[in-house]
Parts: sequence; structure tokens; C-alpha cells
Amino acid sequence: MPDIKPHTSGNGTWAQNLIDIPHTPAPSPLADGWFAPWKVYPNKGEPGEHLEDRMAQEAIEFIRKNKDTPFYLHFWQFSVHSPWHAKQDVIEKYAQKADVEYPQHNPIYAAMVETMDDAVGQLIGTLEEEGILDNTIIVFFSDNGGVHWSAKEHVHPDYVDVPITSNAPLRGGKANIYEGGTREPLIVAWSGHIEAGSRNDQAIVQSIDFFPTLTELCGLDAPESADGISFAPALRGETLDRDTIFCHFPHYTPAADGLPSTYVRKDDWKLIRFYCDNDDQSDRVELYNLSEDIGETNNLADEYPDLVSELDKLIDQFLTDTGAVIPTPNPAYRE
Repeated sequence: MPDIKPHTSGNGTWAQNLIDIPHTPAPSPLADGWFAPWKVYPNKGEPGEHLEDRMAQEAIEFIRKNKDTPFYLHFWQFSVHSPWHAKQDVIEKYAQKADVEYPQHNPIYAAMVETMDDAVGQLIGTLEEEGILDNTIIVFFSDNGGVHWSAKEHVHPDYVDVPITSNAPLRGGKANIYEGGTREPLIVAWSGHIEAGSRNDQAIVQSIDFFPTLTELCGLDAPESADGISFAPALRGETLDRDTIFCHFPHYTPAADGLPSTYVRKDDWKLIRFYCDNDDQSDRVELYNLSEDIGETNNLADEYPDLVSELDKLIDQFLTDTGAVIPTPNPAYRE
């Protein structure tokens, strides 16, 4: 298994029953590709082995070793990040099914999703085999929306001109602040505690909420200094007492049409502040009602100036409270 940093448990002893796989700062296999050997995961796997398959086996080994004690497994799947390659036989399977009239028709991406799903299935199957599935909380989550632009690097040569994926009907995707970039799939399963097949479209949650949520579900108390809130009530089918969230992305990402920006979402309203984006380098805002316009196509900022002012003040307070880095005008800028 990968090396793990020891953590101190509440009684002062060293706990070795928690792990992150594959324990690397790299965001993906990068140009090395998905098949062993990998620089990102050195000294692991047999030549030609797929990275997700190897990581799944590492995770399964950890589960079996720790089945009789509480454990925490953080399984960081690289799929479906670049480079966009996959198992050839699975690519060919989906190439036969691809419909160019459908927004998502990239066989490479479909094959990558299948390999990712297979790995998840192996872990769940192991939990069931070891008799601990009903006593395990499973969280499945993504860190951003799909790549919505035409990627030319690290792509299988037969599919360079095929869009990687589509986030429709959401606008945008990875590396910008529209819903296609920040609205993620989230699945939480816990047999006997969370109703199977239940769905909650009203609760607004963020990744910073995982720590207080999981500690509550485990009967523990999160430190008062912890970020986020527990969304355990939403998992029990109750109302979640939150109406406002923020997202801060102070970066330029030209390929994704991403601009330095912050948004606040309050109830159904979402205000986006784009920094220094007017001709005079003042900030520009867009306002959307997500209940009526999930695709963020109708900017209502001019129609609701009072609401814009109210929400913009919330952004100001958020930036102050968090000490966020904020882009500033560049007087020497020339377009």
C-alpha cells in the first residue's frame, strides 16, 4: 500500500486505519498515461496494468486488513481526468454505440467512466463480502464539472475533434464558475440510515461540509472552528437550515472561458461577480434565477438592482471574513 502519514487518535495512540489512495499531489497520470509503469504511482503494478484497477486493489487490501476496526478510506479516483485514453476494447464497445446527435458521444470518455465505475463496484463488493457494507458510510463526489471545451492535448488521436463531454443543460464546465463548473454529483449511502433511492434537490451543500457531516453521522463532535455545516439532516429527509453558499475562483482559465470571479447563491438566486471585466476594469455582475433558468442564459442584473446590491454585499462580507485573495485592476494593462 502507499505510505500514509500517521494520525493521532483521541487517546494519543497512533492510528494506522486511515489512508488516502493513491497518496500523491498529482491531479492525474498526466502525459504518462493510464497504463503501468506510472511516475505518479511508482513501484506499483504490472506493465500494462490500468491505474484505476491497481488503485482499486490497493483499496481492497486496506479494507480487508481493517475490516474489524473503524477505518477511513479516501479513494481519489483519477478518472475521468486527462489524459483521455482508456482500455481499447472498452473504447471499441462504446464507439459502436456513439450517437453524434447526442451531446455526450465520446467513446473515450464513456470507457473511462466504465473503468471508474468498475473500481467503485469492486470496493462495494468487498465491503459486502466482508460483512461490513451496512456499517459503512459511502460518499461519491466530484470536484468540478466536466471538460466542456475541445481539448487537443493528451487525447487519443482518433478522437481529437470529438468533445470530451457535455454538461448540458448547465452552462460551462470545469474551471469556470457557472453551474456546469460547480454543480456536482453527490451520492451518500448508508444502509439502514439513509433511505435507498431517496433524492434531495433542495439541500445546498459544499465539499467543506463533509467533515462536520461525517463526524455527526459517526456520533462525534466537530471542532467549532471547522468550516462548513453538517448536512446530516438532509440525509435523514429533513430540511437543511441553509440558504446561502459562496464560491471563489480568482483565476483566468482561457481554454474554459473562465474569469476571476466569485458567486453567492441565496435561495434560487445566484449573483456572479467577475473581477475587472468591464472596459474600465471595474467589476461586472451577472444575476440568475436558477429555479427558472438552470442554464444561466438570462442575466437579470439590470432588472433587479436592489437584489444585486444585497447579494453583492454578501460577497463583500464573505471575502472579508475569509481573507480571500482578490484580483485588482492593472493600470498598465493593454488589451
